[in-house]
Amino acid sequence: MVITNKLLVGIFVFCIFLCSTVYAGNSILVAEEEVKEVVFAGETAVFKLSISNSQNFDDSFRFSILNIDWEFETDPFVLSVDSEDIEVVEMRFSPSSKLGPGKHGVTVLIYSLSDETVFTEHIFDIRVIDFYDVISTTLELPNDINPQKQLVIKAILENNYDEHLEDLTFKLESDFFQDEINFSLAAYETQVSEFSVDFEGDVEEGVYDIVLKIYNGEDLLLENTVEMLVGYYPDVDETRSPESGFLLNRILVTKTNHGTSTSHELYTKRFSFFERLFTSTDPQPDQLFSEGGYYTLQWEFDLSPGDTRQIFIETNYRFFAILVSVLLILLYFFYNYFKRDVSLTKKVVTVKHSQEGISTMNILLVLKNKTNKTLKNLKVMDNLVNVAGEPTNFGTISPSVVKRGHSGARMMWNIESLEKGAEVIISYQAKCKVQVIGHLNIPTAVAKYIKNGRPIVVKSNKVKLFS
Repeated sequence: MVITNKLLVGIFVFCIFLCSTVYAGNSILVAEEEVKEVVFAGETAVFKLSISNSQNFDDSFRFSILNIDWEFETDPFVLSVDSEDIEVVEMRFSPSSKLGPGKHGVTVLIYSLSDETVFTEHIFDIRVIDFYDVISTTLELPNDINPQKQLVIKAILENNYDEHLEDLTFKLESDFFQDEINFSLAAYETQVSEFSVDFEGDVEEGVYDIVLKIYNGEDLLLENTVEMLVGYYPDVDETRSPESGFLLNRILVTKTNHGTSTSHELYTKRFSFFERLFTSTDPQPDQLFSEGGYYTLQWEFDLSPGDTRQIFIETNYRFFAILVSVLLILLYFFYNYFKRDVSLTKKVVTVKHSQEGISTMNILLVLKNKTNKTLKNLKVMDNLVNVAGEPTNFGTISPSVVKRGHSGARMMWNIESLEKGAEVIISYQAKCKVQVIGHLNIPTAVAKYIKNGRPIVVKSNKVKLFS
């Protein structure tokens, strides 16, 4: 039960027993035990008071406070003490909100319910401290605060008091974030804590308050306000979206300024000479540098708050690859269409001169299959001029046709098949008039065959004879 007594304090303590003891005809002896005599505003001081009954009869005692700035309660409300015995009562004192910090003497009247002449007074020394003097708080903030990024706040808490402080909660509050930690501080201890907070919502440039609060349970012990300056800041976010395909590389570079001030941006990309030939961009670069066989493309621009700029770069080898492929196919087609599958070589091996002015020549024709397949139905034809008689001494292959005219002789050999990489040697002997040998160009031989439905003619090399 709470007892409030609004009387003017006019009674003083005459003597102290133990901590503080008062005698009233030696009938009551009082001894004080301090439980919690130092309190913050809003806290409760607690004492235990031993009451000794020196009377020759049992008695009961009540208590009354003589200070109007305190609320007071006892447990029990009425204390019963047997004769020549001692009982303990717990007393709790709560200062009013208007009571300032400092050391206060709180007077309590202890009186008998049996005899009104039996009473005594006891003064309790209670120290009320101001939490603003006990704990010093300091916040360290960055000079440039960017609300788009996480803000790290360093809090320095210092206990200026010679007592241990525990079960405290430190809170930071603003319009954009809030955070808290639980902490304890030993006597005269300094503690550093960090808060990592993220801004919520849109934050414009300006000055904003951060409120510092320290609680003991739900009781607010301290509250301070610190200003936070959010200035102009650039905050450019760059994203790259690459795309790769067959002989194709693309990249889209996007830059967005989420800040509150203009940002000067520079973007560069390096290419080899070959890559540069097949690279296109949108927009075109502002500058192009060449160094060491490489090309550097550079874009330079200002990005206002909220603006977005994109750079598209594409390296495309597909058209070049298609063009090269078409050319190779055409070359392959023309090569196969016009190439000669066989080679024909004509040689004059020996020449013998007679006294009659006739020279005898041994002639070789070498036909070779240059492909990896068997060729069939080939014909080899050869002509001679200024001959004296028909050719003779044919080798392993005899001509199927030999014709002699007034100016020379013509021969033809039929080759039914010629396997891949194989060759046949045709040889014969012919006689020519010596007086024209020095001026004689021996005609080339000819090979014929059918390829893809069309006739192919292959001529041999030319042979000259000198007398």
